[in-house]
Amino acid sequence: MSRKALYLQEPEVSTYTPYGILFSIISEPLWRWVFNNFIQIRYAYLWEMFAFDNHHILLKICPGLSYNQLPRAIVIAKWGKSLKDVIIESIDLGYYVHIFVDRYYISLTDSYKNGHHMHELLIYGYDLDKDMALVADNFVEQFIAAECPFSELEEGYWRVSDEYDFYTEIRFLKRNTDFECHIDMAQIAAGMQNYLYSKPTFDMVVEQQFEFGFQALQRLLTDPQDMDTSSSEYRKFDLRAYHLLYEHKLLMEKRLAYLMDHGHMLYDQQLLDTSTDLKQRYLSLRNLVIKYRFKEDEKLPRSIYAKLQDNLEREEAFILSCLEKMKA
Repeated sequence: MSRKALYLQEPEVSTYTPYGILFSIISEPLWRWVFNNFIQIRYAYLWEMFAFDNHHILLKICPGLSYNQLPRAIVIAKWGKSLKDVIIESIDLGYYVHIFVDRYYISLTDSYKNGHHMHELLIYGYDLDKDMALVADNFVEQFIAAECPFSELEEGYWRVSDEYDFYTEIRFLKRNTDFECHIDMAQIAAGMQNYLYSKPTFDMVVEQQFEFGFQALQRLLTDPQDMDTSSSEYRKFDLRAYHLLYEHKLLMEKRLAYLMDHGHMLYDQQLLDTSTDLKQRYLSLRNLVIKYRFKEDEKLPRSIYAKLQDNLEREEAFILSCLEKMKA
């Protein structure tokens, strides 16, 4: 068979590549696990980014995925230095391939021949007639599927230094339909409380410093009047943070609708409307950040700050209302 592609859909959440991977191959029953989780947000000092809780292990712990990984030494022992053979055999067995590549060698990216940049990538199929792999990633700040020459993937992967196993291990993912997942209202309520009151998640291994919940989001609330207008802080807003906040609200809207539709919460149209309104406000805020990236109007940072402050105040009241409703 010259072409084979595993299941891939447009993801509803894709701020970071692992989210795009998860939500592009998600099965319907897995949404209950999503609704139980994806509530707490943390800021990672080392990564300098905002993310959902357990960001770095979500694919590994997801009940809807079989997750396996091999160190480079074992990959070489089985397949030699042929990533193409790894991909073909894995896809034929129903496994997606998840790797890190140096984007300097990948023509789909803006780092191509322009700077070395390690980034993860999902491979979900192949086309042997074209000598292409079918890949998916956030190539242009949007999770998209594309074709990539095997030759570029070979160079992009094998040029990665052996210094860190994290970058050279190959992960194999397979959709798992043999699992049970039920809505856990206590877990959802605890997640909302932890988010609202900035309670930390206690990790078994603490690799870096984190801030959690609303306390973490205060990092975005530097008043432009207190900024040096010539600083990079003033001139550059991290779009990922604002897109994550929008997707957080998107999931909250879906979560509430599901809980009410399936009898886990009493139906409350006003609360649903508030959730939708909040989602739209964060979408508007994200779009304002995008606008500022293309048009550095000195008035826009002040508008962004004011909208974010207003959104957070509205969201705090909304979360409190949700918690009260869950007690009913």
